[in-house]
Amino acid sequence: MLPFSRDADGDSRVEAAIEVRGAELARTIASRMAQADRGAVAFAKARPRAGKREISMIRFELLKDAGVLIVEPTAPIAADDFREISRAVDPYLGENGKLNGLLVEAKSFPGWESFGALLEHIRFVHDHHRRIDRVAAVTDSAFLKIAPKIAEHFAHPEIKVFASGERTKALAWLQTGA
Repeated sequence: MLPFSRDADGDSRVEAAIEVRGAELARTIASRMAQADRGAVAFAKARPRAGKREISMIRFELLKDAGVLIVEPTAPIAADDFREISRAVDPYLGENGKLNGLLVEAKSFPGWESFGALLEHIRFVHDHHRRIDRVAAVTDSAFLKIAPKIAEHFAHPEIKVFASGERTKALAWLQTGA
């Protein structure tokens, strides 16, 4: 788990790395730390069954007519989730050049399954951010509300946060920018 706080300028700062036994306990502690000026990101160790994942921890849908990718993390995100999304979206990008938008919908942020999953997430952002015009986060998560402030320093797309339940408004913004 990575607890963080915000300084007087609003910048996030990681305070420490803490090992906690069990993903549920890590998520519970992280949610209790969620406040306006502090929070935590929880990681869980991966325990693949028979060397293979059968269930994706992230649902996604590519709305080809709108040029929008919708992503919904349902559990701690694994590295394979980002590879699976790349396999779906890269051919579209090859044909169309860009996405109008990326919608991330999650009432709370489930974290990453492992540090390797976090690195794969960073790699995915690095490889794709210049080909996405706008990113909308539909959430009530404290972490996902501050993530755009962090991402705006190194990511190309315009990023906007919408409250849970504002999916339709977020989709309209992604398509029109208004």
